[in-house]
Amino acid sequence: MAKDIFRGGFGRLCWRMTANLNTELQHGKRFYAASGLQEFGKCEETRSADIPYDPGQLFLHKSFLYRGIVLFSWNSSVITHTSDKQKDKTSKNANVKSHIPDSKRMKRNFQQYYMALTDPRDSPYKRNQMEAMHYLKERDDISTAVCTASNTDIVNHHDIIPYSSTEEIPIANELFKAYFDYDKNKVPACRVKPELNNAIQMHFPWADMDNVVYKETTKNIQVTCIPFFLGASKSEKTSKKYTWMYCIRIENLGLDTLQIRQREWLLFCNSTAKINTERGPTVEGQEPVLSPERKCYQYVSIVHLNSPRGSLWGSYTMVRPDGTEVIIRIPRMELRCDDDNNL
Repeated sequence: MAKDIFRGGFGRLCWRMTANLNTELQHGKRFYAASGLQEFGKCEETRSADIPYDPGQLFLHKSFLYRGIVLFSWNSSVITHTSDKQKDKTSKNANVKSHIPDSKRMKRNFQQYYMALTDPRDSPYKRNQMEAMHYLKERDDISTAVCTASNTDIVNHHDIIPYSSTEEIPIANELFKAYFDYDKNKVPACRVKPELNNAIQMHFPWADMDNVVYKETTKNIQVTCIPFFLGASKSEKTSKKYTWMYCIRIENLGLDTLQIRQREWLLFCNSTAKINTERGPTVEGQEPVLSPERKCYQYVSIVHLNSPRGSLWGSYTMVRPDGTEVIIRIPRMELRCDDDNNL
């Protein structure tokens, strides 16, 4: 844990003040000069993986170093694709093109995940590019639009450092007052309003679905993919379109420094039995650097299909400081909706 987070005595959480903040970008690392520290809460005991945190729990993100508050949680099935070392030696693109899974190379367990509000005051120090979540909203009687909920994030249970605060508005998020009340006699002190449950049903219908998390590690780079079915829409001019949001987390488990230079996505549609390829030089307009100091990068994106079933997978091309390229596999995600007749 960074030394500038825990200071001023055991259990007290402090944060760098942003006055006179200077930022310098050098070799993929950011250095910050701040004027001082400001206490914002007190640590609480972390929970085991089988005991989820409640809505309203304040936390510090262990990997991305921002303050947040839990909106809701779900238990996901996690499928881990194990590496085939022999194929890695013979071809850098081994298994990238195939959309057929190999059950012998997969392991399955369960992990708790959370939807959370983030504190925009921590944006200068934030170690990820997670700024908004997507959801579908009815635009008129015959069409829908993809909208965003700003300053939100998807968080793994192991990334949560719980804390308490005496501030009535501990998270400076515009949605905090809409979803929570402060109650000093309650643990956690942030009490959930009925508006939160209404928002979950309206904007996050996948909260009640059985979501699956996919993971794969190549050359000490772990890629985690979480797809969410948002819904289907149909207009007078187009056929029914199915929309998924997917969250990608890329984590450096080794000691090398690598930069993402290119990505390749392959999309398989069950109705056409065809594979479409999409290549691009950046990831959401960025070329993130993964180093031992800044291990993680996370973002969300959208994909559309004309079928209720499909698959999405691919690869990242990363470059080491000496110019050598490394191909990192993106695990195959199943895109499906369980009740097509009732969409």
